Amino acid sequence: MLRLNIVLPLHIDLEVYKGADCRVFVSTGIVLESAKQWDPARQIVVKHTNAEQYNTFMHGIIENIETAEKDADEHNRPFNSMDIKAAAKNLTSFESVDVIETFNRYVEEEECKANTRKGHKYTMSSFCKFIKEFKGIKSARLPFSELNYALIVEYDKYLKANTGKNGSTAFNYHMYLMMNT
Repeated sequence: MLRLNIVLPLHIDLEVYKGADCRVFVSTGIVLESAKQWDPARQIVVKHTNAEQYNTFMHGIIENIETAEKDADEHNRPFNSMDIKAAAKNLTSFESVDVIETFNRYVEEEECKANTRKGHKYTMSSFCKFIKEFKGIKSARLPFSELNYALIVEYDKYLKANTGKNGSTAFNYHMYLMMNT
């Protein structure tokens, strides 16, 4: 049996139990700023810019645990707390989910006009180039755990200094990133 458990200050944990003797709390690493960002009836994150990603991540953990439990049942093995922890760790944490990968997926799935999609892809290309230069790496990868205000400020400086983009274009780039991550 799985149950999402909210512990103040709004840390989202999974409470997993199998019988009276097997109960484990699995931290998702997700922290909400307000109780209004949690829907207890549906047990999902709402009214948060990353709600869809958070919910997808939590459901991924649940699916891994349920798959491991089903596998144990099929092989007549006991399913214990160590199995639960191992299954949950298969999705290390939300912090490992990539911003760029998520943005690209939503741009491809988004129903919009060709020019809008082109603008979104150009934004992502610019952001990837920035991440590569900023981090000094060859391929752009940015876990959500590294996406913070300071990085956004650096990206804004990068847009203005390196691309000659005016304030409104830089604003549009920021909006595209915010809408799709």
